[in-house]
Amino acid sequence: MNQSIAIICKEALEVATAMGLVISIDLNYRSKLWQYGKKPVEIMPDLVSYCHIIMGNIWSAHELLGVAIDTDPHRESTKEHYAALANFTAMEIFKLYPNCQQVANTFRFTNDGTISYFATLHDKVDMVISKSFVANKVVDPVGSGDCFMSALLYGNATKKYQSASLISVAASAAYGKLGEKGDHTQQSIQQIEARI
Repeated sequence: MNQSIAIICKEALEVATAMGLVISIDLNYRSKLWQYGKKPVEIMPDLVSYCHIIMGNIWSAHELLGVAIDTDPHRESTKEHYAALANFTAMEIFKLYPNCQQVANTFRFTNDGTISYFATLHDKVDMVISKSFVANKVVDPVGSGDCFMSALLYGNATKKYQSASLISVAASAAYGKLGEKGDHTQQSIQQIEARI
């Protein structure tokens, strides 16, 4: 990231807004790609203000947007605890970014070699939590966030799912990608749906 790219991104967001397009963002901080003298929190809030769908997790929202975070979020490791933290983060995002209509948080944890994955979806009224997915290993994590966002956008565009099903489909898509090599998926929507 550099200042020129930030300026170009803002111009693209302005054009997309003028065209009435739905704008989404995956808050995925890569410190090695952010080397130009400004912190993400100095750049990203302005860009995110255009977005309708914000995806990430409680840690990325803190790093990129400055949203407050529990200083010891691991003291309880239950799904319910993380869902409560995600709900707090989502409510803060809705306050800070009025254009935002949905916030999705993903959680992937490794414990004794077992990987567990789930996600939450928030609108300005409700929160729903996906099914939990468990695997013994990750083949390749690259592209799992893209699969998640693609499924979320697909579900929103087709209006095929209610909120609880929508978040489980998105989580299933991301989870399925964890078992595939490479940066894209070969999963069909039928395979993704079958897991839920």
